[in-house]
Amino acid sequence: MPRQSIFIFGAVLLFPMLVSGQTDKMPNGGMQSSRELAGAAFETYNNFNRAFLAGEEIGKREGDDLYTPSKYWAEPIRALNPIKVYSHRVNVVVVLRFQNDIEEGKYILSVISSYLPMNGVDRFEYTPNPQRDNKFYAGDAVLDYKRIRDRSISANDDLLSRLTMQVQNYSLSANNFLDALTKVAADFQIPMGVEWVDSSEAKVPFTHSWNNVMIEDIFAQIIAKWPGYEIQVGKGVWKQPVYQVQMRNGVLHVVPTELIPDRQNFLKLGLSRFQVHQQPFEMVSAQLHDFVNDIIFGPQGHAGSIASMPDEPKLDLDLRDTKVEEVLDKIIVGSSRNIWIVVFSGNSETMGAGFRRTLSLMGNSPIADAQQPVWDLVRWREAFPTVLLESK
Repeated sequence: MPRQSIFIFGAVLLFPMLVSGQTDKMPNGGMQSSRELAGAAFETYNNFNRAFLAGEEIGKREGDDLYTPSKYWAEPIRALNPIKVYSHRVNVVVVLRFQNDIEEGKYILSVISSYLPMNGVDRFEYTPNPQRDNKFYAGDAVLDYKRIRDRSISANDDLLSRLTMQVQNYSLSANNFLDALTKVAADFQIPMGVEWVDSSEAKVPFTHSWNNVMIEDIFAQIIAKWPGYEIQVGKGVWKQPVYQVQMRNGVLHVVPTELIPDRQNFLKLGLSRFQVHQQPFEMVSAQLHDFVNDIIFGPQGHAGSIASMPDEPKLDLDLRDTKVEEVLDKIIVGSSRNIWIVVFSGNSETMGAGFRRTLSLMGNSPIADAQQPVWDLVRWREAFPTVLLESK
């Protein structure tokens, strides 16, 4: 790569670009100068950063991108009607459109960022090109941009936008831990995977009301009621006062990390390949079960018939070097089911290869080895079996 001549040096010499005459047409027909937008971007970043450093806010990340809740947006940023706003290497990205895996909007340079944008880095393409003839043009404080997002990232974007949505008033009355989680997921249409360890403590009612909170805060307070659980979106873990969120498959995960070791959790099993073609979710779920059962107990014959609705979406999956939990994610994202639930035995009873036994929500009777492990796939607002939840 050729050596570049850079026309700006540090924050002091970057200020001239904030007073350039470049203008951007706003959606309402008015004109917004680069200076105004750059100042607003700096204010937006500072507003959130102060709250973050004070422990009043949380970090929601996807890779290097840190998302900024709408309550911290300065007015000139808000006037652009963004879909969302996030910081990229301290510069501020204002997302105005998202379609067909292409994100578009304004990329605004910050006076405190040492990063100089370059076409192709992190899948960004800028207009005008900020680096021309091997030189960086300091006058381009506000750039139009396009950024390629693959399908898994776009699903994560959708989930993140829902979780950070502000709710004015919300009340919840639930019979137990699982009821609370699934009601919130249904009310706000959040795809979710739940791992629950059977215990009497999780079978007590939960009632609460919230005002002016984000949806993620509702989930966090529910989880705080039952020690030993965490909320995960991909590999990120929600913990106070500061936690980071990373995306995976557009699914919110509730996991009992302190209650069951990974070595006992069949969901962590690695699969070299899992492939289905144009199959309903019932068939995919059954095939996954047989696959996992063979790993735990050794190869054996499996028989049975599967009923399916004719209008149920058909799944095409070809997953390599994946895990069982990731296949379940793909099932609920691609079918009419929206939540997967796995219940583990609370008495540390294990089965083949040392994996924790699972239970059915339909009752508290032991599940035979041939049916292990078990899980439920449910729709939002669908009544599912609660016999196990009602027994203490």
